Amino acid sequence: MEKSYLNKLASLNSPVKNNNWNNKKRILKAKFTSLTDADLRFDDGNKNAMLSKVQVRLGITKDELSSLLASL
Repeated sequence: MEKSYLNKLASLNSPVKNNNWNNKKRILKAKFTSLTDADLRFDDGNKNAMLSKVQVRLGITKDELSSLLASL
């Protein structure tokens, strides 16, 4: 499951996916007011660190986060 989870998120660097990620960030911040811009920013393409931060902030598992992101 982890490999497929990471593969889905690996394409977030493309311009189209970047716009999609911006939309998802907006929705996530509206739905989970505890999330900040810093929580949802990945520097140097380090998605794993950002995703781990979001998981901890929301108190959910990787699978739950993957499902949440897929539902947006």
